[in-house]
Amino acid sequence: ASRIDLNGFANNTWAALPIQQHPTAQMVYGLISPPEYDPLFEERLKMDRWELIGNIKDWVDIDDQRSGVFGGDENALYDRMEPRYRAKNAAFDSVEELRMVAGINDEVWSTFGEAFSIHTKNFKINVNAADATMIRALIRAYTDPTLLSDQMLDNDVLPVLMVERSFLPGPFRSSSDFI
Repeated sequence: ASRIDLNGFANNTWAALPIQQHPTAQMVYGLISPPEYDPLFEERLKMDRWELIGNIKDWVDIDDQRSGVFGGDENALYDRMEPRYRAKNAAFDSVEELRMVAGINDEVWSTFGEAFSIHTKNFKINVNAADATMIRALIRAYTDPTLLSDQMLDNDVLPVLMVERSFLPGPFRSSSDFI
């Protein structure tokens, strides 16, 4: 419960939302958005972060259209694969299945793979069990970066929050407790 459930992309509740407003997409973006990952996306993947998130969503959503501003046939991403295959258009059966998604190479998997799950079924993160990286991703996903810089988050907010969490009389009982 302290990981991002990627099957949230298959949840019909949020199917009509633009990708940047999808709760699962926002959490993934919060995880992969720090500037230290710029070289991964800009130099090695040569891919926008939202494009990668769209590819994950397209693997599980029921249509054959690419998500976001990219458009086109989502299955075209897999035409050059050997053997050739198509997007699943159904929920993930295992976290390792993520490795079949276009853009998820060994480096992406080794960097972010541990942050993902397919089993929570409520699509929420347990902030009482989450590590600092996941807490940072959640805060980044739902906070305006013009109001809270990465430096302020890393140096001021996150360390205090992690210490306070360990000394509170009990765990956060609600999202408002955490906020």
